[in-house]
Formats: sequence, C-alpha cells, structure tokens
Amino acid sequence: MATRWLRLRAASIGPSHGTEAGATLILFQTWITPTLTAEAGHYSGGDAFSRIRAMTKSPYLDSSLQRSFNSDYQTGYLGIELGARDVAISINVGLTRALNSHQNIQSGLEVAPSKPVASVEDIRTAQIGPAAKIALVINL
Repeated sequence: MATRWLRLRAASIGPSHGTEAGATLILFQTWITPTLTAEAGHYSGGDAFSRIRAMTKSPYLDSSLQRSFNSDYQTGYLGIELGARDVAISINVGLTRALNSHQNIQSGLEVAPSKPVASVEDIRTAQIGPAAKIALVINL
C-alpha cells in the first residue's frame, strides 16, 4: 500500500516461517526524496545447523543437536530515494537490534561426556549494529 507520504510493506517467508513488516515515511517528493523507515520481523525455523555451520566453519557440529532457532529484529533507517515518483533507487543507513535464541543440547554432551543424558540449554543473544540497504522501488 502506498500514498504520497507513506508506504507500508508486509511479507511472509514460508520456508523459514518468518514474517516482517515495515513502514516508510516520505518527507516530500522531489528527484532526491528523504525518507524514514522502520521495520520489524520474526523468523523461526527448526534446524539452524546450516546457518551455524556456515558462520563457524566447524565440521564438528552435529545437525541433530541444534534446533529451534528464533530471531526477532527491529530496524530504523534514514534514507534517500533517487528518481521519479514511480521508480526510484532507495539508499538507506541506520541501526538494527536483533534478538536470537536457540536450544543447544551439544553443550550438555560436551560438559559431561560420560553421562548419556543430554541437557538442553536455551541460548539467547542480543545485538545492536549498523544496518544498510539499497533497493529498487517500483510504485504501481
């Protein structure tokens, strides 16, 4: 949905069981248009092994021991759009806050290898960092 001063966006991502939404405030219309954007999303999925293995490059992680990955984020951007009203290039910079959690039973196995009973550990992390995006905006 778009108006002259507000653009709303919502998406559902099937394979990763995620949803996201965003709103962009268009301050005024010129060839160089300043914008303010806020976005938020939630992703949940079963096995996070492929993501974790790619980040750590560890061949020792067992995929059956990593499960229940969840991620929530909120992002705020200042940006400009270069172009006409119907088609523009959007350049944005800002900050993002991400909250991630997953269950890890591998740590329970590593702590006491002589015990056959594994313990489940909930791991939660929070990060705040820079965010940037470049997008092609087409208003229909």
